[in-house]
Amino acid sequence: MKNVLLLLCLIPTLALSQTLMEENFDNYADYTGITGPNAYTTNNGYAPGAVSKWELDAGSLELTSATMDYFYVNVSSGNGELHARDIDGSAYFTSESIDISTQTGEVSLKIGHINFNAFTTGNFAGNEYIDVYYSTDAGANYTLIPHQDGSEATSGHTFANDGNEGVDFTTSLDYSFDPGAANHLILRIRMYNNGGNERFELDDISVERNTVTLWSEDFDSYDDNYGYIGIASLTPDQVTRGDYPHLVSQWSLSPEDNFNNQNDYAAVRNGRLIFNDVDNPVKFETSNIDISGVSSLSFSCDISVGSSFEGDEYLDIYYSTDGGNTYQLEGSPHTIQPGINIEEGNTLSFNKSLSGLNATNFRIKMVAFNNSNVEDFEIDNLIVVNDAATTISKQFNKDVHIHPNPMTDNRLLIINSPSTGIKNITIYNTLGSKVFSTSTLTDRINLPFLQSGHYIFRMEQENKTVTKKLIIN
Repeated sequence: MKNVLLLLCLIPTLALSQTLMEENFDNYADYTGITGPNAYTTNNGYAPGAVSKWELDAGSLELTSATMDYFYVNVSSGNGELHARDIDGSAYFTSESIDISTQTGEVSLKIGHINFNAFTTGNFAGNEYIDVYYSTDAGANYTLIPHQDGSEATSGHTFANDGNEGVDFTTSLDYSFDPGAANHLILRIRMYNNGGNERFELDDISVERNTVTLWSEDFDSYDDNYGYIGIASLTPDQVTRGDYPHLVSQWSLSPEDNFNNQNDYAAVRNGRLIFNDVDNPVKFETSNIDISGVSSLSFSCDISVGSSFEGDEYLDIYYSTDGGNTYQLEGSPHTIQPGINIEEGNTLSFNKSLSGLNATNFRIKMVAFNNSNVEDFEIDNLIVVNDAATTISKQFNKDVHIHPNPMTDNRLLIINSPSTGIKNITIYNTLGSKVFSTSTLTDRINLPFLQSGHYIFRMEQENKTVTKKLIIN
């Protein structure tokens, strides 16, 4: 009977006879993990769904000042306006579904007041914008209203700014279109700014048809500062992005303290786990890996470091054979130290073997520390294997080569194997779905139908198995 083995994350339906755990970080959205200040909280009773006429979607807001950053209704100083100041990302105002069936003819979308307020030192960097959309199919698709006169740059947006410091402008929108046979309409406004001391101000939004006002909002009837505001003290659950943590079961990330700015992160990017300018130690820890009946194992990963390390940065690697109750540090005083056991800009392959095991659960923990925005640690291809079952297969995996990899326009894959038997080949996408399979004695297979992306190549030949990452550009 084969050993009970577990392949995490990459191909959940596939049971390989030697792999206990594998994580190559390819199957996640960029910035899945913990990133620098992306913090905000609802304010003065606002919550999504609390207002029936409209909703504020926090989108990718990074509101880090409790007094200076906000996305809310301002009554006391704004005379009932929607304000978005220093949001450092995108945010959305979306109306309810508006019944337009009671009238005929063109529909007019109006915003009486649109202000790009740069204050005295504010600097619209040239890519700030306000985009206005509408949907006539219940939000399934949105149409962007094209660039309108009154803003200082086009940039493919409804309204945009050219980036002059301290220069603001005020405009309005009056846009008409034929909705065809549609009975309902949804209005959406997307706002984006990413500089300091900037604010968007919107007021008097309405939808009209045949000069009859079907829906309007002047923001006069709400509590002051009703919406989202920044917070000064960050906690890990307020700075997560992507699918993390609710869809990531294989591992967790835990910072010891707050990140200092929005460029700091411990997250997956481009198929690798990257610790960038984390400023305080961040812990990566796997979930329990079942090693029941396993007497010896090896775990390994690829580690890359950036540049400009100052001497106090480190990456420590620990392992536990009691489910995380106690950990053993590999190396002393640290596992990886730039300039000591790895040079800046280089990559090394870390490998640790353990024998004489009599345990049920195994864990890996890594603790990273770096404190400059040009420094980073990159982790890839983390794998745990059962040594007792893999002596032959591990050598076979090294001896088999597939090329070209990455593949480009010529989708002909060449397989060099020391064995001569029938090759049973299966290719999976990153969701674990089989996209190709064949049995052949040749050393070439054509894959013209595969789209660009990351795949897993698996081949069984003469009772030996090999798996490799396949990239198609």
